Amino acid sequence: MGINVNRIKFYAFLLNGLLVGLAGLTITGIIGSGDPRLGSFSTLQAILAALIGGASFAGGTGNGAGAVFAAIGLQFTRNLVAWFGIPHYLLDLTYGGIIVLLIIAISFARRMLETKGMKG
Repeated sequence: MGINVNRIKFYAFLLNGLLVGLAGLTITGIIGSGDPRLGSFSTLQAILAALIGGASFAGGTGNGAGAVFAAIGLQFTRNLVAWFGIPHYLLDLTYGGIIVLLIIAISFARRMLETKGMKG
């Protein structure tokens, strides 16, 4: 009776592995070769998309739709930066700054909510 947590975890990891494999095959087909460093540029963008989508490093809620829209917006910004000829490292520096600001804002908001909870 109830939810079988081990089965849910198993299928979540199975689905993750299948999707990562599909993404690897897709990028290999596009590039024409395999290199383990190909996806390293997207780590910062993926973290930022999750944070903008509503996830929190300290745990919390978020939704897939928010993360997808955030990723689309970030990719649009990356394309605009390339189109305007702005150096690529400035975009990564900006993404890092946004992550730091989001972490500060999230921790400040949590602290304010905890303080309100103690008063009321």
